[in-house]
Formats: sequence, structure tokens, C-alpha cells
Amino acid sequence: MFKKYLKPLLIVCCSLFFIAGCGNSNTPSTQSTTEKNVTLDGKWEAIDFRSTIERSMGYQQFDEEQPMRFSYSDGWKDLAPTLNISGDAVEFEYTASMKKPLSTFYDYFKKTDPDTDITKEKYLEARFYKLTKQFQSTTNNTLEYDTANLTVHGLLKNGKIDTDNQTITFPETPNIIELVKISIGNVTSEKTYHYTLEGDLLTLTLEDRDENNDLTAYFKVKFKKIADADSK
Repeated sequence: MFKKYLKPLLIVCCSLFFIAGCGNSNTPSTQSTTEKNVTLDGKWEAIDFRSTIERSMGYQQFDEEQPMRFSYSDGWKDLAPTLNISGDAVEFEYTASMKKPLSTFYDYFKKTDPDTDITKEKYLEARFYKLTKQFQSTTNNTLEYDTANLTVHGLLKNGKIDTDNQTITFPETPNIIELVKISIGNVTSEKTYHYTLEGDLLTLTLEDRDENNDLTAYFKVKFKKIADADSK
């Protein structure tokens, strides 16, 4: 008789224990999935910027130097510009090495003109010097050339964030020495990008219209937070 009632009793007890255990386990799970609040302030590094380079080059036309698209896309495959944000102020910054892109140009140059006697070193020096004269600093965009290492450091200042409308406006178009532009048209033009913030991922988007060429360009650049404002 006792055994007859013991089995149902054990089943009920085990069921209650299981339910209680599930209830307790849900609490820490909910707490562990709570995401850390990420603010805009800090330093953000571009992710897969090579795709932006390829898109920018694709929107541009090069009648004289078609290899330019592939040279910069491959030569700058690891380039990662940053957004430096503090309050409503934002900067676009990068350091780009010109050695690999210009080396690719030299190889192409040698194929098209095999009789040339210029060395790669002299060719790189000459092309880099041409860049220093062709692209100069502006009111908002500072360029610094390192001739010894063939690098260019760019800093676009005076950008503004509008958190109400979720936009970032730069007084000039973010660009890599005017060779890669995150827009179409003149780099001195003001550009406004819409942004979304999901966790530590900041995404900038732009729809740009060129009426003269009946062209609409689309850009999307993603940035990952690498430092908070107090640790930049």
C-alpha cells in the first residue's frame, strides 16, 4: 500500500524540484545577457575598410591609370581609419602607407615600358613627392607626409554629431588623400552621414546623388569601438 502512494509522491516532488531549479537558473541567465551600455564617446576603428575602398574606386573613373583601383584596394587592404568622438565633436583620422600601392604602380610601369632604367626606389620617391605637392592640407583636413617611411597621416576635424537625428556631419568629405572618398563629388563638400549604434558597432551610411552623371552612390562603413573617451 505504501509503495502504491510512494511513486506518485516522488514524481510530484521531483517535478517541483525541477521547476524550482529552472526558476533559479533563469535569474543569472537574464543578468548575464544584459549588455553593457556603450556610449559614442571614444575611439572607433573601421572594419573591412577595403570594401569601402573598392566601392569608392568603382564610382570613380580613371582614364589614364586604370591599375589605380586594384593597386590601392590591395595595397590598403589593412587600412583602418578611426573616428575620434568626444561629446558632439568627431574627427576622421588615418595613417596610410604608400609603399605597396606605389610598388604595384612601378611593376605595371615596368611592364608597359620595359626599357626604362629608373629603379623602384627612385620611382617611389618621385611618385611620393608628387603626392605631397598634389594634395595639400585644407582648413579642416590636415595632411602630414613622412618621406622616409612613405606614409601619409590625415586628420579631418570639426565634425559634428546630432544625436537627435542620428547624423554625423563633416565640413569636408572623409577621404584618404582624395584618392578614396566616402562620397562622390568634390572632397571639399560638406557631407552628412546617418549612423546606427548597436552594441560596440557604429555604422555610417550615405546615399549620395550625382545629377550630372545620373548616378546614385551608396556607402556603408562600420566601426568597432576600441577605446573609451578617457582611455584614448
